[in-house]
Amino acid sequence: MIDAQTRGQNANPQWIEERAFRLTASNFGSICKMRSTASRAKRGEQLLYSNFFGNTATKYGVENDGVAIKDFEKIYNVAVNPCGFFIHSSHPYLGASPDGLAGNDGIIEMKCPKCKNFHPRDAIQKGIINFATLSNNDDMILKQNNNYYYQVQRQLEVANREYCYFVVRSPMGMLVERVSSN
Repeated sequence: MIDAQTRGQNANPQWIEERAFRLTASNFGSICKMRSTASRAKRGEQLLYSNFFGNTATKYGVENDGVAIKDFEKIYNVAVNPCGFFIHSSHPYLGASPDGLAGNDGIIEMKCPKCKNFHPRDAIQKGIINFATLSNNDDMILKQNNNYYYQVQRQLEVANREYCYFVVRSPMGMLVERVSSN
């Protein structure tokens, strides 16, 4: 199974190779939100042949995901198992790389934004984090029009899972939303 052979994700050459010619979950939002006048062929080409290997924000996230997962496991008493790249069972040109597997039916997607001086709740309130809002109970709600929401939904479909723990963590704290497949 490709999942097992591609663990370690961006540190694994096979992971890089498997996702090279597939539309990945992380790009799903930008595809869904394309204007009708945009060239789908050109956008597909940009995604499939991209030279993007990260920036300071993605590097920060990768460096902090491991600590964030350990914190999540401890606080929420949920075991997270490593995973690699998943290929859609009936559409092999689609793929996804969740940050981990949670139980038999879940995945985890970690976001460690560069807002280290703020608790994620405060960062949302101040508009530093703009991909989520807060409920009346101060629970995090991932915006359904945000690319991260599209990413989570595609990951759930490709990995054949029912829910995702969407985790936002800074050194000051953590917020979690359990997002169901729709």
